[in-house]
Amino acid sequence: MNGDIKARLDKLVAQGKISEDERKELEEAIFSEEKTDEYKLSGDIHLIKVKSSLSCNLKINGDEKEKEIKIVEGNEFFKVLKKGDIAEIAPIYPMRHFGVFKIDSKNNFYPFLKRTFSSSKHLSVIIPQKSNIEIKIVSGNISIAGVKGNILAKTVSGDIKLDSVKGDAKLISLSGDIECKKVKGSLYAETKSGDIEIESGQLHGNLKTYSGNISMQKSTVLNLAIIVYSGDITGKSMNVNGSLSAKSIFGDMKLELIGNDYLIKSETSFGKIHLSLKGNSYHIVNESVFGNMDAGISNFKKERLSYGSKLEFGNGNIPINIKTKKGCISIKII
Repeated sequence: MNGDIKARLDKLVAQGKISEDERKELEEAIFSEEKTDEYKLSGDIHLIKVKSSLSCNLKINGDEKEKEIKIVEGNEFFKVLKKGDIAEIAPIYPMRHFGVFKIDSKNNFYPFLKRTFSSSKHLSVIIPQKSNIEIKIVSGNISIAGVKGNILAKTVSGDIKLDSVKGDAKLISLSGDIECKKVKGSLYAETKSGDIEIESGQLHGNLKTYSGNISMQKSTVLNLAIIVYSGDITGKSMNVNGSLSAKSIFGDMKLELIGNDYLIKSETSFGKIHLSLKGNSYHIVNESVFGNMDAGISNFKKERLSYGSKLEFGNGNIPINIKTKKGCISIKII
């Protein structure tokens, strides 16, 4: 086991950023050779997991006209090697703390990017636009733009950014922010300590943060589940065409929805629920244990429950489930 990785994980545990159980889970993800993550882009193309090493700030840009891999920054340290249908971005000279990128290609098509290394170096790479990418680093930021393919990106300490990406993405950071702009595809984003920001995306999948906020704007939701343990959930100009589930243990929620025909169920244990609606194509069920409820509408049914109160109004078909243990819920449909 790499000593530097162990030292970094020890430091994260000592700082209280991760627990011992999370450390074990992370070590298994980094060092296990038996488990694999597989994605499909077309045909029988697969992406296989590789072990990570140390740290680096990485920038990847996809180019539809590009047929080869080009190193834009960091070419004094790295070069591209081809072995059959495998292309590797490797150090020019044997250097400690450096690893290898691997891109598997078929017919001038590069669907694989595998990365392991660790230094404070910066590496900027241009790759063919249609690429499946897998990245794992211990410390460093990851930025990916203009790619049509599936992405797996993991970092222990660092931010992850996606821009103009079409394909499935799995993004995990133990300590860092996750930002996605113009992303279309299934998205799983998780950070232990950091914020998640989504803008102008077509979303279905899962968003999770243990300590941080989740914000979304100008996005279309197909089927999305959101969980925040300590933080707020905010959505502006959200068009829900499928289902939306949002849950916060300690935090507030404020959603601005575009359209109608919603089935909304919101629940709070400690806090307030506020709804501002237009039209009548909604079915709203609100429950509160300790808190006030204001629908901002007339002709709603309100009843007292043994554990709190309940408010119900209208009819609707698109399910939206909102829940918070301590906080406020505000829903505005425009």
